Amino acid sequence: MEPQTVVISLTAIIVLGVSAKWIGWATRIPSILLLLFIGLIVGPITGWIQTQDLFGKLLLPIVSLSVAVILFEGGLSLRFRDIKDLGGVIAVLVIVGSAVSFVASSFFLYYVLHFSWTFSLLESAILVVTGPTVIVPLINHLNIKEPTKSILKWEGIVIDPIGATAAVLIYHALLQQSTAEVIEVVALGVVKTLLIGTFFGIAIGYLILLILRRFLISDALQNPVVLMFLLGTFTLSNYFQEDSGLISVTIMGLILANQKQTQVRHIADFKENLKIILIGFLFITLAGSINLSALKDTLAESLALIAFLIFVARPLSVFISTFFSKLKWREILFMAFMAPRGIIAAAISALFGLLLVRIDYAEAHVFAPMTFTVIAGTVIFYSVLTPFLARYLNISSIPDQGVLIVGANRLARMIGEALYNEKFKVQLIDIDYWKVSETKKYPMPVYYGPFVTFEAAQPESMKGLGKLLALTERDDVNSLAVIHFDHYFDVANLYQLSARTDKIPSNLMGRTLFGKEYTFEKLSGLIDEGYIVKTTGLSSEFTYHNWSEKYSENTIPLFYIRKSGILVPITKISPVPPKDEGRIVFMTKEDAVSVIK
Repeated sequence: MEPQTVVISLTAIIVLGVSAKWIGWATRIPSILLLLFIGLIVGPITGWIQTQDLFGKLLLPIVSLSVAVILFEGGLSLRFRDIKDLGGVIAVLVIVGSAVSFVASSFFLYYVLHFSWTFSLLESAILVVTGPTVIVPLINHLNIKEPTKSILKWEGIVIDPIGATAAVLIYHALLQQSTAEVIEVVALGVVKTLLIGTFFGIAIGYLILLILRRFLISDALQNPVVLMFLLGTFTLSNYFQEDSGLISVTIMGLILANQKQTQVRHIADFKENLKIILIGFLFITLAGSINLSALKDTLAESLALIAFLIFVARPLSVFISTFFSKLKWREILFMAFMAPRGIIAAAISALFGLLLVRIDYAEAHVFAPMTFTVIAGTVIFYSVLTPFLARYLNISSIPDQGVLIVGANRLARMIGEALYNEKFKVQLIDIDYWKVSETKKYPMPVYYGPFVTFEAAQPESMKGLGKLLALTERDDVNSLAVIHFDHYFDVANLYQLSARTDKIPSNLMGRTLFGKEYTFEKLSGLIDEGYIVKTTGLSSEFTYHNWSEKYSENTIPLFYIRKSGILVPITKISPVPPKDEGRIVFMTKEDAVSVIK
């Protein structure tokens, strides 16, 4: 293949992969479906990108290393504090649930669809793996309530290396000639994989922490060095025991995510960005290598397998695993119908498809096409079903609307009390003892201390908070609060009061609350004149436009509360609420309250 053709093909894969993720985010369509569709078009349908010619023998190593990065990033997103009292449920769901699903799928493939035992066991091991790259965006979009959200996230990430390792052990075991040899290979392989994977994961994880904590590397090199350790650990662990590296990199991520000795947020951000690129790259590349004729020939069997996995295997595994748990029936039922497959299943199936081809295995050509069909089928089904099921079971809610207020002065207390009375979660923070003491007379909680320690000191209090309001007297403190919490809240949900000067660059500030002219001094002066914070309802008869026209001289609109319960702070670029029905939070003179509806 000509060098120019290689460059064009690689560029096209990256551009199409990232574009699919972007379009998926904008349209709420699962990007995995777009990636599969694009991969099929540019690969087997049009022949524009020839995967085998493009990568040749490098395809397997590239896929393996990419999977390592994805699993490491998954481990970085798991925090033990999120699953307090849920560890037992997750462990049983991962161990018992995956075993039930594996056995049930194997029997279905062998006895009903009449595939060989080798194929049935390998395919079942791969399809045990759910897709956190699909599940996490789905549950975040639907805002699934706890504990269901954390259980599904942890299950999807933890089960990835387990399913992949099981497939490897089964593959090697089934190459043996006798039952005794099979049992020996599997038993010894499980022990070696766990021991070697855990050892390297813990050892290298703490080595990275030591290097970071002692500042033995510059900030600019931290991400590349961690990536170096990640790939090196994966390869070294695999050298001693094949695919134990999957466990090593997941454990490394877990260690870094749950330590409190050094900041690793920038590493997590870098790996998440890299993961997005790799997922697009892998899906298009692997989908482009699918045999279309095999896909068509096995379509009926694949659809039957999809139905079995959705309506039998998954519900059976969840019901058995959660039988003795304290989960509510609604939570159990939702989890029973939430198991889309994703990138790890696709990558592993492609790897084994190529390995089976090399040993001239009769059903090698079926392996990847069937897995990709199952991935597409489960993603489509769960994407369509789960929004309706979540609403029916009352297991989803609107996005977190709680408010974290930095500052406990009079203005912050008045705004906090008004929002608290409207049933929003409100949390105040201040380092001034007297302001905190005064705030304790109000119904909303207040934290005495710097905002930089709040997350570590009270992680439970962060749950339910969706917006930051920086309302202190100092513009620099407000900006610092915005910068500090930008990893926790979306940028669109970071707000601060208008700065008194233009000395602070706009890129270091949050969205300006209420209007450019409403600085802390301006609003505090109005409070001295007798202004208070009130709330009133709006309707089709008494719209926001009517209200603002009638009371514009005496009132300052602060927040709009949509009928759905969404809190919309009014800013300099969004002064008019999007709808008339709802409620408005505003400042007004106390003597004008009696005339305001």
